[in-house]
Amino acid sequence: MKKSNIIIVSFILSFFCFNSYYHCQENSSIDSTLKTRIVLKAAKLVTDNYIFPDIGEQMAEYIKENNESGTYNSYTEINQFCSKLTDDLRKICKDRHLFVFKNPEEARLIMAKNKLVPTDEINDIERQDYEKNRRSNFGFRKIEILEGNIGYLDLRVFADTEYAGETASKAMNFLSNTDAIIIDLRKNGGGHEEMVQLLCSYFFTGEKVHLNSNYLRPKDKTEQYWTLPYLPGKRMPDVELFILTSKRTFSAAEEFTYDLKNLKRATVIGETTKGGAHPVDCRIIEGNILIQMPIGLSINPITKTNWEGVGVKPDIEIPEEDALDFAHLKAMQVIIDKTSDENYRKELEWKKGIVESEINPIALSEEDLVEYTGKYYDEKYSIYVKEGNLCRVYPDGTEEILLPLLKDVFGFTDTEYYRFQIVRDDDKKVIGYKIINMWGTDFPVRLRTGDL
Repeated sequence: MKKSNIIIVSFILSFFCFNSYYHCQENSSIDSTLKTRIVLKAAKLVTDNYIFPDIGEQMAEYIKENNESGTYNSYTEINQFCSKLTDDLRKICKDRHLFVFKNPEEARLIMAKNKLVPTDEINDIERQDYEKNRRSNFGFRKIEILEGNIGYLDLRVFADTEYAGETASKAMNFLSNTDAIIIDLRKNGGGHEEMVQLLCSYFFTGEKVHLNSNYLRPKDKTEQYWTLPYLPGKRMPDVELFILTSKRTFSAAEEFTYDLKNLKRATVIGETTKGGAHPVDCRIIEGNILIQMPIGLSINPITKTNWEGVGVKPDIEIPEEDALDFAHLKAMQVIIDKTSDENYRKELEWKKGIVESEINPIALSEEDLVEYTGKYYDEKYSIYVKEGNLCRVYPDGTEEILLPLLKDVFGFTDTEYYRFQIVRDDDKKVIGYKIINMWGTDFPVRLRTGDL
């Protein structure tokens, strides 16, 4: 879920953070005095802001008691201490969105957003943050058109629309003429809700659709997210949509999946997701020691609940490594079933066979291939095995390799529109071959006329 900017760090805390920032950055060790300050400030932050007040108070009491009892005495390195503090907080809340960590870069960004550093430094920090996101193309890792006019988007993060809105719209426009789209979130750990809202909007008409609501404790109000009335580019309300998930799919990526699944707008394929539904805020505890914690509650307008702790269950459960191939074939079959154009249907079925052969290539031994060898068509053509491949030789001596696709069916290296098919008699003996194409043209059989 997005990192909310709604809470301003208190002046007193921020003033101390500003003065102690560089000290904490340079020193990786931690003494008992600093540990106590961190525990007490973390305790106050979760008490005042964690989405469930009673659990926030329990977490605060637990880590304060641990600190007083000496539980943290042996943790003298900052990262180890942060990890221990995270474990202790999660023992109470069981929330994977909550953790304490050291991150100078994130601390600088928070300070810049809250204008706690000089203007020129704010500009420099924001520029660096933009460049960091730009170098990863704002999470848009791969966009292509797969066989059968199937769009594919590998999205690794739901980036801030302030930075990534233009990239997102260009990606959607690139995919806008496809008949189906696969959005791959198997390696997506979340991000900003505004990007969820933007991308979802492309798959509906201009009529507003309620996607999600967030109750935010610091504001004590509920904010609703609807599809956007205006989009740069073409909407795709009728395109077939598939979403790929894994056990690592988390947070905003889960919301995108959950929203579209419950709106019956997408088919989810893969594994049950990680299970983090709460909107979060990232706060400075001290220096570059931060805490990220849930400060809100997602409420789906259809289910009236969310995916916290349970994840989003796919419509079709399959290991993540097989999800893309399965979705590709599934998408092609859906389009085949929908089309009323007989010629296009034949073309898609033909191409689907090519995809199937690439995903599950047939294995033929040399003994299998020898069965096809011989002289054909009044001995004008010869077929023989060469270096494990079946080869056909023309009368002028030109040699071509035949690529196994199915039993008795081979492809050519220079064209996808024609295939080489073995013909057998009633006793299953090879008697010839014929050329076939995707349009169903009836070519004559070229009979086998002798051995090599």
